[in-house]
Amino acid sequence: MNKTNLRKLSICIIAILMTFSLWGCGNSKSVKSEKATQKCTLYVTCINAINSDKLQDNIRKAQPKDGVIYETKEVKFTEGESCFDILERELKNAGILIESSITPATKSVYIEGINNLYEFDCGKQSGWMYTVNGDVPNVSCSEYKIKENDEIKFQYTCNLGEDIEKK
Repeated sequence: MNKTNLRKLSICIIAILMTFSLWGCGNSKSVKSEKATQKCTLYVTCINAINSDKLQDNIRKAQPKDGVIYETKEVKFTEGESCFDILERELKNAGILIESSITPATKSVYIEGINNLYEFDCGKQSGWMYTVNGDVPNVSCSEYKIKENDEIKFQYTCNLGEDIEKK
C-alpha cells in the first residue's frame, strides 16, 4: 500500500471514529422543544435552614444569603414527567448539586440533599419537602405527575413541614 492510499485510509478511519464519538453527545435529560408543550414553575428555597440556629456555619456559608437556591422559573415539561424529573433536570442544568436515593420496595425517590444542604442538617425533623400548588402531596416527588401550570416548590423544613409555605 503506498503512502497516498494509507493517508486516505487513515482519514476515513478518523472520520468514522469522529462520527461515532459524536453520536452519543446529545443530552438525553433535556426536554425536546417540539414535545415540551406544557409549562410549570419550579422554585427551591432553604430559607428555613438559613434562619435556623441549628445549621452549622460552614453549611450556612455555602447557601445563598436569601435562601433562594433556584429562583421561580417557568420550565417546560412533557406529559408524564414527575416533580423529581423536573427538579433533577433543572438543577443539573443550573449546575446545582442534587443527591437522592431510591427506596427499593416502592421504587420511589427520596431527596437527600440539594446544594450541599442535607436531611438532618437542622435537626432530626429537618429535610426536603415539596408542594404542588400549595398542597403537600402524599406521594414521593418521583410519583407525582405534573400538570400544565402547576407550581412546584421544594422547601427545606426544620420542623417536619410545619414551617414550609403552603396554601
